[in-house]
Amino acid sequence: MAQSLEVNKSLQELNISKIKGGANTIGNEGIRYFSEMLQLNKTLIKITMNENNIDDKGMTDFASSLKDNNSLSEISLGSINRQQSNRK
Repeated sequence: MAQSLEVNKSLQELNISKIKGGANTIGNEGIRYFSEMLQLNKTLIKITMNENNIDDKGMTDFASSLKDNNSLSEISLGSINRQQSNRK
């Protein structure tokens, strides 16, 4: 999905929140791909990603990707289930 969003020209809002009762979360690997996508995507203006399991390193990667993105104006993190990072 992240690869498709890199070249997206129409989608402006994306909700990648955990679905109540579901097992899907973006997680650390997913946030890495979305961070890469955000450096290239120029149409998304809003991302909602509540209740995902992302550690400190994943959030740092995400935050770093925002410096190159001028289109996003709203980010909703809701309740991120932060995990202790043991990655380097």
